[in-house]
Amino acid sequence: MTTTIRVSPQVRDRLKKHAKTYGHTLNEHLEALLDEEEKTMRFERLAQEMKLNPPDDSYRAETEYWQSDAWN
Repeated sequence: MTTTIRVSPQVRDRLKKHAKTYGHTLNEHLEALLDEEEKTMRFERLAQEMKLNPPDDSYRAETEYWQSDAWN
């Protein structure tokens, strides 16, 4: 099943041209753009969560241990 999305002719032409450079149909290209945007949003949320939950001393001690020569 398909649907119609109303966009200006300029946007349509830009999307078609962009899709063609990747060898995509317009549908494939829109899906790829959406996938990329969702991935960007996930990484932005992850970065925000990391800022809100910085590493504590036990984390630092554990990573130092794992990166030490104890495993050689």
